[in-house]
Amino acid sequence: MKLGRLEPVRDRGTAWWADRSQREQRLLAVLAVIGLVALVLVAVVRPLQTARARAVADIRTYDMLAMRLRAAGPGLGAPARRGPPASVVAASAGATGVIVQRVEPEGGRLTVVLADAPFDAVLRFVADLERTSALRVSEARIEASTSGPGLVTARFVMAGG
Repeated sequence: MKLGRLEPVRDRGTAWWADRSQREQRLLAVLAVIGLVALVLVAVVRPLQTARARAVADIRTYDMLAMRLRAAGPGLGAPARRGPPASVVAASAGATGVIVQRVEPEGGRLTVVLADAPFDAVLRFVADLERTSALRVSEARIEASTSGPGLVTARFVMAGG
């Protein structure tokens, strides 16, 4: 094997090794293995353990935050609407820009009818109701309106409140 300028260094190293007794050679080989294992532990294993511990701590933090958010409830950050269900529906309709055609109380439930409303506004209306009140949609029927593209007629049966 041609080493070029490193050949004299190799020759000196080989001569130095040959000058050692067999016992010294074994001790030096064991020392080299111990040094290599220590280097791997310090350069590879310890940084991996540190990164893992940091990741586990981050996961615990995010789990705790998620638990606190779930405990705070779905209306976090949204003002809760209170009062009779019909007034809650009217307030939500006003906030989202839909016009309620009819509100019919039926026992513990409430039927809400929207006519010729933009589809995206209807979805915002339902999301706003569920986020800001105890009303929940138990039944929904949404059909395309003949009045124009993107308009729908919707009928929701709400429970809760």
